[in-house]
Amino acid sequence: MQSIQIINHSHLDPNWYWLENLANLPQCEWHHFSSLSHRNLAKIPLVGTYSTRLLAAHNAVKIAEKMSNPMMVSHGPRPGYFAERFIQRRKSNSIPHLIFSFNFTSLPKDRQRLAMSRAYSTVSRFTVFSNMEKQLYADYFDIDPARIDMLHWGVQLAEKSKLPASTISGRYVCAVGSQGRDYAVLAEAAERLPTVPFHWVIHPENIKGLRLPPNVTLHTSVPYFVAASIVAHADIMVLPLAHGKVPCGHVTAVMAMQLGCPIVATDSLGLHDYLQHGKTANLIEPANTKALADGILELWENSTLASELGQRAQVFAQRYCLEKNTIDYFESFIQKSFQ
Repeated sequence: MQSIQIINHSHLDPNWYWLENLANLPQCEWHHFSSLSHRNLAKIPLVGTYSTRLLAAHNAVKIAEKMSNPMMVSHGPRPGYFAERFIQRRKSNSIPHLIFSFNFTSLPKDRQRLAMSRAYSTVSRFTVFSNMEKQLYADYFDIDPARIDMLHWGVQLAEKSKLPASTISGRYVCAVGSQGRDYAVLAEAAERLPTVPFHWVIHPENIKGLRLPPNVTLHTSVPYFVAASIVAHADIMVLPLAHGKVPCGHVTAVMAMQLGCPIVATDSLGLHDYLQHGKTANLIEPANTKALADGILELWENSTLASELGQRAQVFAQRYCLEKNTIDYFESFIQKSFQ
């Protein structure tokens, strides 16, 4: 077989090579395109980000057209949209195209929804991280569900012993992440638990306009390993989501699960492929301050129950939420595309 040309296309760090250095794919040659490679263009007011995404997608498709056995891998729905539009316009539909991490924090509306539906109609496959998302996007964009693969979020195994030592003394509850969160209800729950210390790893915009009780300490702009260390040494991690159908929270949940940190989370359909109430987490109905406070207090006061939930979640994550599973999935996709 001739070598397969992998066109890795994203809106991520240009030095992020995804699986190139991990997968055992000697038959593949990799080519990387990122909109963040055009930082000067990105500085132009109003059109900067849009222009850089167009340019990255255009360049990725242009080089793919010149290759034998090309395969496009776009990361995220918007890079995937731009790439597929160029594929359609240049009549290059023979290029297999995988949109990995097909996830929307908020769904597009009206004309944008229609434009994206047209683009997605010719994409080879999509990868999502929950069955709820699979059905949601299939219905919303009129995509055949058979073209959407559900894969558990897989990352390199997190190990507590390899993380920085904790800089927080004593017991505490943590919350980490920004997308699809409801920190207003968590602030109210924390106020009901004045003797419980809370440490939040967030972006400043997450708490804009909120009044925080004195038992909440904020950590902003911290490196990933510091955030992971805060989770690893916490007694509980809380994942407060905006409603019961939020397609977010997988990254944070899997981090806590791999580290064995007990989880209290909003009962969202997007988490049901990872967490089960009473088995691997305490799941609380959305926007219920009292229930959230009670769920946190239950694990805070019952360390045995908390430990059992954390251990069962860790076993699940160490089996289903591994980087190796992502590698296996991608290798299978290549084989099916070029068999």
